[in-house]
Amino acid sequence: MRVERAYKAANTDDRQRGLNSNHTGVKRVPEIALVNMPFGLLFAPSIAFAQLRAAATRRLGGRMSIRECHATFDAAAFVGGETAYGLAHSAQGFLSHFGEWFFSAAAFPDAPDNTEAYLARYYFDDSEESRLATYLARNLRPHVRGFLDSVIDRHCLLSADVVGFTLLFFQTTASLALARRIKERKPGTLIILGGPGCEGEIGLELLRGAPWIDYVFSGPALVSFPLFLERLLDTGGGSKCANGQGVFSGNDAWRSTASDAAGNRGMAMSGPQTDINDWQPLDYEPFLEQLAGARSLASRKPVLLFETSRGCWWMSKGGACSFCGLNNPQCGWQAMEPERALEYIQSLLRYAGRASCFVAVDSIMPRDYPEKVFGRLRASAAARFKYEVRPDLSGRDLDCLVAGGVAAVQPGIESLSTRTLRLMGKGLSAFDNLKFLRECTGRAISVEWNLLLFTPGEKQTTYETYIHIMPRLFHLPPPLAAYPVMFVRNSRYFRNPAKYGLKLRPHEFYEFIYPFGAQATENLAFFFVDGDFDSDWGDAWLDRINSVIGLWRQRWTGSDGKEPARLCFMPDDGALVYDSRSGRRLIHRLDATSADILHFLDRQADRKEIADRLAGRGCGEAMRSLRKLVELGLVFEEDGKLISLLGS
Repeated sequence: MRVERAYKAANTDDRQRGLNSNHTGVKRVPEIALVNMPFGLLFAPSIAFAQLRAAATRRLGGRMSIRECHATFDAAAFVGGETAYGLAHSAQGFLSHFGEWFFSAAAFPDAPDNTEAYLARYYFDDSEESRLATYLARNLRPHVRGFLDSVIDRHCLLSADVVGFTLLFFQTTASLALARRIKERKPGTLIILGGPGCEGEIGLELLRGAPWIDYVFSGPALVSFPLFLERLLDTGGGSKCANGQGVFSGNDAWRSTASDAAGNRGMAMSGPQTDINDWQPLDYEPFLEQLAGARSLASRKPVLLFETSRGCWWMSKGGACSFCGLNNPQCGWQAMEPERALEYIQSLLRYAGRASCFVAVDSIMPRDYPEKVFGRLRASAAARFKYEVRPDLSGRDLDCLVAGGVAAVQPGIESLSTRTLRLMGKGLSAFDNLKFLRECTGRAISVEWNLLLFTPGEKQTTYETYIHIMPRLFHLPPPLAAYPVMFVRNSRYFRNPAKYGLKLRPHEFYEFIYPFGAQATENLAFFFVDGDFDSDWGDAWLDRINSVIGLWRQRWTGSDGKEPARLCFMPDDGALVYDSRSGRRLIHRLDATSADILHFLDRQADRKEIADRLAGRGCGEAMRSLRKLVELGLVFEEDGKLISLLGS
């Protein structure tokens, strides 16, 4: 740490000698380099970089030069290609945080080597993934320093006055490592961090543990970043640059908490938001040009990101998913007005031929967008969109989305148990989720969702029920997989673990990544585990349920060589039901009472409502017909309520 502290003094002296002058004293335009480090998403740009460049240019004009450096492409070449790079994003890569561990030794070179202990803990079997991880760990990780030097030289980072990093998706240690190496080679460079990975307590702890970092931007930076640069230009550096809301410096590191540090300087912990309707076109040319220059990757079309809302609509209504830690309630909910959103999305279409898909970073699609935005959007066939949605959209909503080019949705389904959904605070029921999945059948839209297990308070009978009912759902869009619910920083679980019967501690992989004490590691952690959870029991249920989900995915697509699963009324016949869920073609011929019940159960109803509906036919006949529908698996029943499972 003595070396890093010496850099602090050198930084101040160098910058105060003149940010606007070179060694000849000639006036020049200061340069900012924004670096996207591994293991960020390989085939997606940083939307933050495009937004920050636009915001800074609007405020400063030509007073500063801002460029992007996508070192993700350099890293893909270094590790041997797309497959090796993707290791950090696999399920096991997440459970081991391989991407963060890979760069940790370069970030903290004085820490003892833990390579063999790490491999023994996470990559001990003879799987292909373990062999690849072992190769990268033993053969390439020792050469990371040389890789960092190549990134610095290739992207001319020593010519930059300011180097900024975005921390998202396994980018923390790689950014710290490159920042450290830049400081070693040019101590006067100003280093700044921003992004979700350095918000609040995490950012303050990074300043303590990595004192070669000068400033951390906590929360939104579209206001604070341009203001910071303006003060930097006007003052040449120093403490006044950190006067913006949500900007912390090394002077704050000794404070016990981020709120204490912010309060000491009379500022907010997070930067202020801009008005989302005051948008500027996203410039993705720097990313696309650098991707085109990465020869082994150039043939792939990337996804391009856009933003039409911030925060969470459900949270703004007083709800909150108990497991979510992504949306700061202080920032509120903002959505572009439909007219503005339509203009904004249309501005993206100039990239339609160069992108595989446009993906919204919104937590949830604004409720009026299906009709008022995508119902009016006339995009080319090359423009495809993906959104996260609340699973309460109607068939008409989905038709509007499909017509407007939305090819995929990610609904917040999470569970097929109403009791569990209540525990999660979702504000939806199993019937809502099944109705949404049912509406998606027969429409040209992909549905991507996960089934979450082990919500605090959830009972084992829920998993037993899943095993029983899932074969009846093989005709509906399946989940990608079942995963344990995560306990993350800023979630309700994190803020009040005792309420949920949790004993949370940082995930074990942090011990292999950060060479700090327990409190510092806890401050840096985003993912936590329950110390009382029976992992053997949990793994057994995950294996059982994922085994059925595997069959579900095969039946849905017909990849098992059998007829793809479908369950629907035969065309022009409201009494014949086509059923190929089992892989065999079955035709169920219904009597008039059964057919009427099934049509009535297009929406959920209880037995009394069904009996009242068919009062003229006698309660006994209605209940016998209903029982037969349940036995055939044509309806879903939970707590006395029922709904038809037939798709379109």
